[in-house]
Amino acid sequence: QEYPDKRITLYDIRDELSNRYADKRVPYHGLTNEEKFYLLSNESPESFKEGSIVLCKVIGIARRKPKGDEPDIQPKRNEETGMWQCPLCLRDNFPELSEIWNHFDTTGSCPGQAVGIRVRLDNGVLGFIATKNLSDQKITNPEERIKIGKQIYAKVLRINYEKVSADLTCKTSDLNSSDDKNRDLYYDTEAADKAKKAKEAKKNKSKKVNRKSVYLYNAKYSIATA
Repeated sequence: QEYPDKRITLYDIRDELSNRYADKRVPYHGLTNEEKFYLLSNESPESFKEGSIVLCKVIGIARRKPKGDEPDIQPKRNEETGMWQCPLCLRDNFPELSEIWNHFDTTGSCPGQAVGIRVRLDNGVLGFIATKNLSDQKITNPEERIKIGKQIYAKVLRINYEKVSADLTCKTSDLNSSDDKNRDLYYDTEAADKAKKAKEAKKNKSKKVNRKSVYLYNAKYSIATA
C-alpha cells in the first residue's frame, strides 16, 4: 500500500499556522447565461458561435397572430375566381368579404401571418429563420418552400443565451460566404477541396461536350443540305 506524500500535509500545516481560520475555498458565483447555454447544449464557444454552419430540422411555421386594431389588414379579391383572400394566413376561399372579418374576429380561426420557420438543431437548441432569410429570392409564404420534418443547413446569425435559442439563415449567399474559421472542428478541408475541384472539372467537361455536339450537328446539317 502506497502512503500519500507527507510534504502535502506539511504544506497544509504551514498554511494553517500562517493564516489561522482562513477559508481557502473559492467563493461561489452563479453561472452566467452563456455558461448555462453551453452546459445545456453540450457545446463550447469554439464549436458553436456566430457564423457556424449547422444542420437543423424544420419543426413548424412561426406565425404572428392578428390584432383587432391592426390597420394594415386589406383583404384581396381574386378577379378570376371571385374569392377573397386573407392577407395574413393567405387563405383564399372566402366568397364574401364579411366572412374574412368574421375570420379575424373568431378566436383561433386565423392562425396569423407566417413570419418564418422554427427549427431544432442537433444539439437540442431551438432556432428561428425569418422569411427574408429563407432564400435569396423573395418568399411570401414559407409553407410553399419548406416542409415540416425536412433537414436543412443553416448559418448562425445571433445566439440568445438566455432563451437557449439562435437566429439562423439558410440563404445560399450566406452559406457560401462562410470562411474556414467558422467550420466545424472536425471539418475535412482537404476532402472538401477535392470534391469542389472534381465538381468544377465535371462542369467544365460537360461544357466541352456540349460545344462539340453543337459543332457536329452543324457539320451534319451543312453536309445534308449541300
